[in-house]
This record gives sequence, C-alpha cells and structure tokens, in this order.
Amino acid sequence: MSQPKPANPKRRLRLAGVVCLLILIAFVVKLFYVQALSAPTFAGAATKSRSVTNVLPAVRGTITDATGIALATTVESRNITADQTLIKNPQATAELLAPMIGKSVASVRARLSGERRFVYVAKGITPKKWDQIKEMGIAGIFSEGTSTRV
Repeated sequence: MSQPKPANPKRRLRLAGVVCLLILIAFVVKLFYVQALSAPTFAGAATKSRSVTNVLPAVRGTITDATGIALATTVESRNITADQTLIKNPQATAELLAPMIGKSVASVRARLSGERRFVYVAKGITPKKWDQIKEMGIAGIFSEGTSTRV
C-alpha cells in the first residue's frame, strides 16, 4: 500500500493570497466609489441631516435713563390669528371674541369671514387674555407669540 501524496502547501497559499487580493480590490473599488464618485451626494445628505434652522426672535433690552429708571421695557404679548376655513359660524365666534379683545362684533366678524387660511384678528393681547380665549376652545382661533414695547 502506498502512502497518499501530501498536499501542496504552496498551492493553498497562492489560493489564499488570490482570495485576499480579490477582497482587497473590492474594498479599494468601494472606497473609490464612496470617496470620489459619490462624495457630493453624501456631503449634501450629511449637511442636511445635521443642520437645522431655528428662528430665534431677538429679545430687546430695557431702555433706562441716567439714574436707572426704566423708560421702555419689552413685555410678552400674543397676536390672535384665525383660519377662516375652520370657522363654521363667524357671527357666533365674533360675539364670543369681540368683548375679550375690545373690538366691535362687526369688525371681528369681517376678519373671521372668508376663505383665507391666516388672518390677524387682534394684535398685542396679553398672555392672560389669550389663556382665557384658548380655554373657550374656539375652532380656527390661534395665537402667535410676540412682544410689545411699553
């Protein structure tokens, strides 16, 4: 009985080297694709995902005289807005709002009637007054924060 011939280690070594070389070439091709060909696309996506624009209103300081007495200060206020398409009964809504904001029912009804998605109903309302209006739960009435100089 003859002994089996031992396997050739050089052949296995060459095969392992070729496989490693092919894997390395695949990585280099992918790296070139990502770094050179797709770089602008990836850079744009990265910038878009990490940068967010927030509008921050400037807070105005108090104006004082030489002795430190306040001549003008900024106080928080609200602008009352309406979406006319959400208001089902402008007359009833105007009757509720007019006394709260100190305007006539007719002028408030005119602001609430129509098909516009955004109209100002009143400006410079105190936050306390807005809280009272908000508690009424009137559909289509909203507010935006602002400030008033006094």
